[in-house]
Amino acid sequence: MEDNEIKALEKEISILRKLKHRNICMLREVFQDRDMLYMIMEELTGGELFDRIVQKEFYSESEAAKVIREICSALAFCHKHGIAHRDLKPENILYASNDEDSEVKVADFGLADILPKNKLLQTPCGTPEYVAPEILHKQPYSTQVDMWGLGIIAYILLCGYPPFEGDTQEELYRAIRGCKAAYTGKEWDFVSAEGTQFVQSLLHSDPKTRLTAAQVMQHKWLERTEPTLSSKYPSEDLHATRARLAKTMARRRLKGAMKAVLNIALMRKMAKLGPISQMKAAGSAATSTAASAHTTSDHATSTKTTKSNAVEPDSTTGTPTTKKKSKCIVC
Repeated sequence: MEDNEIKALEKEISILRKLKHRNICMLREVFQDRDMLYMIMEELTGGELFDRIVQKEFYSESEAAKVIREICSALAFCHKHGIAHRDLKPENILYASNDEDSEVKVADFGLADILPKNKLLQTPCGTPEYVAPEILHKQPYSTQVDMWGLGIIAYILLCGYPPFEGDTQEELYRAIRGCKAAYTGKEWDFVSAEGTQFVQSLLHSDPKTRLTAAQVMQHKWLERTEPTLSSKYPSEDLHATRARLAKTMARRRLKGAMKAVLNIALMRKMAKLGPISQMKAAGSAATSTAASAHTTSDHATSTKTTKSNAVEPDSTTGTPTTKKKSKCIVC
């Protein structure tokens, strides 16, 4: 491994050793040989958040609130210790087991960082669909970027599709900067007033008006049980939400597969070019393959090698692009 890769992994290990919480995928042990660093992680066998919900026979708003409460409990612990996850997304939310009442855990701290005392972070990073507007505006940011990501996840859990979309990455970023999420339509008729207000309180473009993790833990939507929610159908199975979520996941995976095919074709083309041409092609690929790669559910298997998606600013556009860093994780 190169020196920068070693330093990145050392930082991740240092952060994980500080995070002992029931809703965080824990680091058990670390081993290193000449060529590889092995991180022994807590075994999580329940699968990714959205996959699990789509498979459920019954899914209601109270279950969405339970999931959000557990995620936010992990974030509150991180933020109390000055740690920003910076890549909160459904692929990084895993169920501990296949039990019906299994808790969820936040995983993959490959992009996490510790806020310097009385200072903010500045490196643009994250996954495009979940990146906070302050990062796109190239502004210094705090742990509040995680709360934006939590808002995106909560929005999808309640209606089945993301609040901001675009046919291109630039269109997506424009929608995020505009910060005009819709809360109308029949899908929102089955969501309580408290649930809608909760999501709105997180998807504020100004991080100072966005709820903090500590404030979220006190929010009435998370405190109430299902019969007291002010939905028209408080005990209704959100089957339409599950169906929309399944379609959203299918579209996302299709896009990922198409990009993988294009990348393979590009690599084959590069193999036929000379060194200088390869460098030019690689530079073009770094910009065009930006940031829709998703972390796989390898945390839920026994022994896997995974790749973390590190995101850095594009030198020409200033927008986040994806750079991959290899590591070996044994769960």
